[in-house]
Amino acid sequence: MASLGTVATCWPDDLRLSGDDESPPQLPYYAYAARQLDVRELPDVNAQTLGRLPQGIGLAVGTCGQGWCGIATSEVIGYVEEAHLSVEPVPTPIAQPQTQGAGYWNASGEWVQSPTWTVDGSPPDGATARCRDGSYSFSNTRRGTCSWHGGVDTWLPRAETIRRE
Repeated sequence: MASLGTVATCWPDDLRLSGDDESPPQLPYYAYAARQLDVRELPDVNAQTLGRLPQGIGLAVGTCGQGWCGIATSEVIGYVEEAHLSVEPVPTPIAQPQTQGAGYWNASGEWVQSPTWTVDGSPPDGATARCRDGSYSFSNTRRGTCSWHGGVDTWLPRAETIRRE
């Protein structure tokens, strides 16, 4: 998922919490992401993720209620958990150098190799799961493993030692 951009200059008239019968939000206030935030389509942790905002980014915040706030940036409109917003500027973390090839930093700050395919279809060293598209994942947790590769087809023996987050 790509990180999303800068603050929007306008506020959508139709963005409000589900079941909110009040008028659209007043002018938005400015807040900062106190940590990396998943932007959701609806105010619910199980709702579709529309994007991810990096820690420290400023954003326009509209109506808040029941632990969720409507937000807008130039690239996404959705909902984030209110507890992870700050009215004070938040330091932006220094990017960690990527020295291990294609991959990503997981939520625990660990480097994880991106899923990969092998010529002969056998699992590469360190793989934890075979994804439904035939690629192999190196995820350190079960949560989200193979999420962009059709889900998990088979957990590999090493998978018994990974965390269940």
